[in-house]
Amino acid sequence: MKLDTAPAKAGPRAYFGLAILVILTILSYVDRTIILLLVEPIKADLGIDDVQFSLLTGLSFAMLYAVLGVPFGWLADRYSRRWIIYLGVTAWSIATGLCGLATSFWHLFLARMGVGVGEATLSPVGYAIAGDLFSRRRLALATSTLAAGTALGAAIAYGIGGVLMDWAEARGGLFGLRPWQTAIVMLALPGLLIAPFVFVIPKYADKAACDDRTEQAGTPEGYLRWLKANLSHLIPMMAGAACIYALMFGVTAWMPALLFRRFAMSPTEVGALLGLSFGVSGVTGFILSGWIVDWLATTRMRHAQLKYMTFVIAALGLVGLATFTLAGTTTQIATALGLLALLAPVNGPAMAYLQIHTPAQFRGRTIAIFLLVYNLFGMTLGPAAVALISQEVYGDNIGAGMATMSAIAGVAGSVLLIFAQRHEPAMDNGNL
Repeated sequence: MKLDTAPAKAGPRAYFGLAILVILTILSYVDRTIILLLVEPIKADLGIDDVQFSLLTGLSFAMLYAVLGVPFGWLADRYSRRWIIYLGVTAWSIATGLCGLATSFWHLFLARMGVGVGEATLSPVGYAIAGDLFSRRRLALATSTLAAGTALGAAIAYGIGGVLMDWAEARGGLFGLRPWQTAIVMLALPGLLIAPFVFVIPKYADKAACDDRTEQAGTPEGYLRWLKANLSHLIPMMAGAACIYALMFGVTAWMPALLFRRFAMSPTEVGALLGLSFGVSGVTGFILSGWIVDWLATTRMRHAQLKYMTFVIAALGLVGLATFTLAGTTTQIATALGLLALLAPVNGPAMAYLQIHTPAQFRGRTIAIFLLVYNLFGMTLGPAAVALISQEVYGDNIGAGMATMSAIAGVAGSVLLIFAQRHEPAMDNGNL
């Protein structure tokens, strides 16, 4: 089966196409993350508690975002990937604007679902495009660069979001909107302007490349046979990666609340601290992880991607447990958050693993299933687990809840990824 569809040497349009995907990834994370910085004014205006807010940050977005990634991944294997992304960007930008117009919990819940529907197009389709833009030799670095947009998006959301919120509060909001509503609406506009640039992506990556011999294998029946034969390593790999995301999203979802409550910081101060951590450490971590795994692969190391991910989840568990148990100053919190952001990015190695072990005509669907597990369990479980543990076990102590969640995810993720290593199929090292 044809595993490599990319030219041996990527041209300028391939890199420009990757840059557009990175920009769209940044926008997607700005639109989904901004709500985390606005936790206190949203709770006050809508009259909701921490558990309800965790549903707004997790379940409302993740439910359709994760589930719809599977059909969008199937569409990416059959139809124009560029058109799928264009329509998705337009949809989530409109839904983000509706979030800014929300006046009740359910209004905001439904609008967040709309954001999830639109953004569900980008990851499975974007990573499938990256797999066809670049050869295996550059795959982990290319997918890590694409994933780095998530860190940049979070940094921009925190940095610009805090400034926008203070600016809007100074003016009492605009056009009859509350300050937090004004900030969200303003951040919804760029996506509509940038979406058309997706059509600069080269046509050879617009649809999965299948020849006559692989077209029949690409049917649903052929895919199910391949999937069944590979479940022994795919299930623990995907579940282990989900533990990483649950830990990090649980931490990042409640970090603003921790800083507001424990240190009485302003939105601008919180935005600057979190933006710096994600913007510097996060982006460095994404690029570094791809470079390390690509280098390990050239040394013929077995299980290079899985070994790296195992190290990451174990380290994250230890750092999270120590930090949120012992740290008592903003400097200590900021240092630990920078370390977590540096270690956590495994999107590139995980996507490289899936691209290498998946035939070209199955990549969109397999990536979508991975994102279903990664996001549905990670994004939904992480914030909700921290909120429930904090509220029910520690009497609303967010820091203790984050520490406990880190320890649980660290142990579970390590065990799952070690199990995946034992069942990873052999792969030839040719065509690197």
